[in-house]
Amino acid sequence: MYQAFLFTRLLFYSHFFQAGDAACFYDQKFGRRRVEHHDHAVVSGRLAGENMVGAEKPYLHVSMLWSDLSPDLGWEAVGILDPKLETTGVFALDSPQDELKIEDDSTNTVSR
Repeated sequence: MYQAFLFTRLLFYSHFFQAGDAACFYDQKFGRRRVEHHDHAVVSGRLAGENMVGAEKPYLHVSMLWSDLSPDLGWEAVGILDPKLETTGVFALDSPQDELKIEDDSTNTVSR
C-alpha cells in the first residue's frame, strides 16, 4: 500500500512545475531558497515552460535583484542579502564627468 502511495506521489511531482515569486528552489551555493524578484520570475517561468515540454533542465541560474532608489541612484545584488554576511561593494560612475559624493553622517560633511 505504501509503495503505491509513494509511486503516485513521485508521479505527481514529476508532472508538477512551479515558477515565479512563490516558487522555492534548491540553489547549489545557498541551499533551499525563494527569491521574490523579476529576474527569478522570468528565468524560472521560462525554464518551467521548457521542462513542461520535456527539456528536463535543472535550475542553475543565480538570481540578481535590484532597486532604483531615485532617478540617479540604484543598487544591484547577487546572492543572499544578510547583514551577518560579508558584503562587497562596487561603485561605478555613469561617465567620467560624474562626481562621486560621499556623505559622512557623523561629521555632516560631503567629500567629492
